[in-house]
Amino acid sequence: MVLSGRRSLPSLLPVAAVNALAVAVTLANAGPTYAAPVPDSLRQAMLVQDAHGMNRCRVVTSRNDYEFSKLKMDSLGVIMNAPEKHPAILTDPHFVPDPPKRISWSEIERIEGTRSHATSGFFMGAIVGGIVGTALAVRSLDHGGGEGEGAVPIAWISTGVLVGGVTGAMLASTSGWKPLYP
Repeated sequence: MVLSGRRSLPSLLPVAAVNALAVAVTLANAGPTYAAPVPDSLRQAMLVQDAHGMNRCRVVTSRNDYEFSKLKMDSLGVIMNAPEKHPAILTDPHFVPDPPKRISWSEIERIEGTRSHATSGFFMGAIVGGIVGTALAVRSLDHGGGEGEGAVPIAWISTGVLVGGVTGAMLASTSGWKPLYP
């Protein structure tokens, strides 16, 4: 055991290699995430208009992702939730509501939006499925049937509408996130 504090160069190489590897991994994984610049009033107005056409909006920060059905923002950031206004019989004239909670512009990395067409997809799929079900019902009637002939066409049509509607909704609801900001 060496007590003098001096070590030979070959004994320091493994320690230096481990330390260098730890520093390299730390620097590689600590990739900086930069917040987007604060938009000016014109860009904010365009962002509100773009977000209005979306079903859902996602605000991505370095800490978390937030999803909103309606994006509300001001010059300070994206408003998470405005304070509730409760009707009251007796009111205090000096009452000041809490300020709304915000995600500041300095925290926001990007804002994305998505538009789902599941409802229209369901109806289009139900129409196509109803046509296919009606064709199968007519075909089953042409081949004749025994008792309960009236129930078979209704079953074909309703099954076609249901399967077509569900399939159409599933196909139309798969849309990706569109970048809105920056």
